[in-house]
Amino acid sequence: MKENNKTELKVFENFVKSEEGSLLWDEHKYRHDLIWKHLIRSTVAVIALVIVTYSKNLSIDKILILLASVLAIGYVIFTYVVIKKELVLFRNIELLHRKRQNRVIGLKRRKTMEAEGAKVKDDFELRVLFYLGAQFLIVVTACVINKSNAIYEMS
Repeated sequence: MKENNKTELKVFENFVKSEEGSLLWDEHKYRHDLIWKHLIRSTVAVIALVIVTYSKNLSIDKILILLASVLAIGYVIFTYVVIKKELVLFRNIELLHRKRQNRVIGLKRRKTMEAEGAKVKDDFELRVLFYLGAQFLIVVTACVINKSNAIYEMS
């Protein structure tokens, strides 16, 4: 029994010290943080662009209001395109990292990684895509409300 514990401890120490493990983990953290940075930037930009269109204190031309609305929608779409590519890279790194965890320390997840190699959609990816979808719906709704307010004010 003591030999088994020593072996497990040695395997774990090799896993922690390994450069491959560190590189995979660093890349995993980098991709994760990069995706969240894109989401935060997108949120801040969209909030600013949508709020500007509702500002009563600023005397903004109707063309600029329309431009701000189009920019907000465009920025969400741009963010989706960028994040979708980052999610593919993130998923690949995560899959390598998890396979390594399985190989080195015997950690099995997601029904043994969906039979060792199937595409595994993580909850993180679903949350990110849901967030972007909700952000897009909010921007479009704000633009429609803004347009209807402008039509109401004209009459």
